[in-house]
Amino acid sequence: MSSNTPWFFNGVRIQYFPTDRLKIEPWIINGWQSYGMNNEMPGLGLQILYRPVDWLSLVASQYVGKDTLGNAPRTRYHTDDSVLVKFYESTRSFITSC
Repeated sequence: MSSNTPWFFNGVRIQYFPTDRLKIEPWIINGWQSYGMNNEMPGLGLQILYRPVDWLSLVASQYVGKDTLGNAPRTRYHTDDSVLVKFYESTRSFITSC
């Protein structure tokens, strides 16, 4: 799985918080794990994080780009979506959340 997950992006990432539970983050980047831009077109991405309640977190991340070196017609699409549910929290434990 880690080979499909981008470890880095070079470009612009804008974080917008319309509410205290919603983050919208558009990306204009060089490409998928790429220091330089291939094929003269930046990659585009978007991440949306929504926490409707304290114990639930929803994340949707999408990416599209023509970033394959030597293969300009190829377009890469990627989506990575997740749901995180916190089912236990102890206020008396050694490590606590803020």
